[in-house]
Amino acid sequence: MIIISQGEFIKYFNPKVVEITEYSREELETTPFIEFIYPEDRPIVIKEYQERISGNKKLSNYEIRILTKTGKLKWLTVNSTLITWEGKPASLTLQTDITVHKKAERELEKSYMEMENRITERTQELSNALENLKKMQEELILNEKLTAIGQLVAGVAHEMNTPLGVIKSSSINIDQSLNESLAELPNLFLLLSKNLQKDFITIFDYSLKNQILISTQEHRKKRQLLIEKLIDGQIPNAEMMADTLADINFPNDISDYYDLFRDKNIDLIIKILYNLVRLKHNTSNIKSSVEKAARIVSALKVYSLQDEDASKSEISIADNIKNTLRLFKYHIAQNIELVLNFKFNPKIDGYKNDLEHVWINLITNALYAMNKEGGVLSITTEKYKKVDKNVFIDKSKKFVLISISDTGSGIPNEYSDKIFNPFFTTKPTGEGSGIGLDLCKTIISRHEGYITFKSKSGKTTFFVWIPYVS
Repeated sequence: MIIISQGEFIKYFNPKVVEITEYSREELETTPFIEFIYPEDRPIVIKEYQERISGNKKLSNYEIRILTKTGKLKWLTVNSTLITWEGKPASLTLQTDITVHKKAERELEKSYMEMENRITERTQELSNALENLKKMQEELILNEKLTAIGQLVAGVAHEMNTPLGVIKSSSINIDQSLNESLAELPNLFLLLSKNLQKDFITIFDYSLKNQILISTQEHRKKRQLLIEKLIDGQIPNAEMMADTLADINFPNDISDYYDLFRDKNIDLIIKILYNLVRLKHNTSNIKSSVEKAARIVSALKVYSLQDEDASKSEISIADNIKNTLRLFKYHIAQNIELVLNFKFNPKIDGYKNDLEHVWINLITNALYAMNKEGGVLSITTEKYKKVDKNVFIDKSKKFVLISISDTGSGIPNEYSDKIFNPFFTTKPTGEGSGIGLDLCKTIISRHEGYITFKSKSGKTTFFVWIPYVS
């Protein structure tokens, strides 16, 4: 909006003023301009105006609120300077409507505060639970006959540190993303045309709605496709830009956004897009970690088969595994390749949280086995097939077979008959309780399924059969 003010009234304004304020030309010309300003902002407007007209301050730059004729509140940025109009001092003002940006800022601030409160509450709950488990451990160790249970509690307490660490790391990332985004987002929108603003919002909305976990191979394929598209559009720094775009799951067809990529502020655009999408990802991480911690606490009840409150529900095996993999996105090192092959994705009648606990244990063990050298983590689902002559499958039921493989050092032959025994572990003290695989076997049996494994140097595969309903 362009406005020239002199005395108490507006002497000149462009059509955009009528459009935004909803007042008629006659009302704008005959009403003191201060009456259009939001009451709380009038003192600063009067002060800036008087200083400018008196010649003490030639330039002004600030934000104000106005009330439209229909009572709508709008935010404006104000850039004013002293001019002469018909031989007298006057104020030339350029005003930009930033209401949309202000609403976005408030929503981000509100989401951040709510998330901070939830994090504080959950962290306190988890800290209390951890403290209670430690106290329980101390009491149990006093009784020599209950030493094994004391070790179990110690293992659970150790596992609690993982979700707490994820929550802490994610909250730091959220704080960093918000600080950068809130500071730069308004400036970016002022620099972009309306069409480019719409492109930015469309891309951001797509990335938020399509935050799915993809394998390393799929990521490479998407990156290569984006590089080719960027080169076709003669966009500079195609390879570097494609890395970030693949991370935020940018749409494969980018030809509609070439104008955005050619904008001189593209580095800032990509940076803000990445921060905003990362904000969503970190909040999902926190939610998943809190749920994981709750499952760890309830694992004691599962282990003793006293979880009477749990009820079965219809579960997609692939979705159940993908939800679990979210917890490992930042635990899978760069030298670990993730290969997913969901050949068969039936619905099963089972306990969602219990099954996720099985995948957590098996994936954790696989990553641990490859920790030093790196390797390939493969997860496959397929229709039933016999892979172990010692496993007697009930042929009256239909089974889905889940295979989780790693290329680690393998399980020594002398441990093959012991790995499903409670409290048996080959890990150093403090790194495992020895109940993980025993708990997996208990949960799979509860689903009327079977679990076994095959291992040799360079490859270990755990096989899980679960009956499906459709």
